[in-house]
Amino acid sequence: MGPFQGYRLAEVDGERTSRHWNTPFDQTVTIAPGTHRLMVEVKFSEGFNWMGRGPYSALVPITATLAPATTYRLTGAVSSDRRVEAWVEDVVTGARVSAPAVARSREDYKPVYVPPLPQKR
Repeated sequence: MGPFQGYRLAEVDGERTSRHWNTPFDQTVTIAPGTHRLMVEVKFSEGFNWMGRGPYSALVPITATLAPATTYRLTGAVSSDRRVEAWVEDVVTGARVSAPAVARSREDYKPVYVPPLPQKR
């Protein structure tokens, strides 16, 4: 399994978009036109297979003005120091409709070492 980056809309104007913690990252959300405060959840990993690190996550607040009858996507970039940048862009034109917003990531879980059981003699 290789590196992963996923962008999910977690909140619109302070209201959660789902009540489930495991909502897929490819969900479709319908939003009324206008200016909205969006909270984007970004999850990502680094590296490949068992040598990779993560998963990491960040919540990125974005303000975007959305037009009627338009489809948008959440996208962004993760830097080598795990700084997350996210924005909203028009699917058809690729134009950004929000300024890039930046957040710092956190590791979702840390590995736990379990020592081997003592050998029976």
